[in-house]
Amino acid sequence: MYPRTGIMTMLRPQSVPGEKPLFWVGSAKDELREFPEAVKDEIGIALSVAQFGGKHPKAKPWKGEGPGVLEVVADHRGDTYRACTR
Repeated sequence: MYPRTGIMTMLRPQSVPGEKPLFWVGSAKDELREFPEAVKDEIGIALSVAQFGGKHPKAKPWKGEGPGVLEVVADHRGDTYRACTR
């Protein structure tokens, strides 16, 4: 964890060639863990695609943060869940 920024890094025991590290800001990781399993799967796949330099079909530019920030929106049982990546 980077204490001054609240950013945490998450690395697998062994990284895959071409995989970029995933960094969590503030409570984002804990909040994602509270999402329904189907939503965690969908957002997890989108984050994994981003780690390898790709863009998941559900990843759209996030209008509030400027260029380079993408938002993934997942709907589940009438609720909407969001995750952002840069």
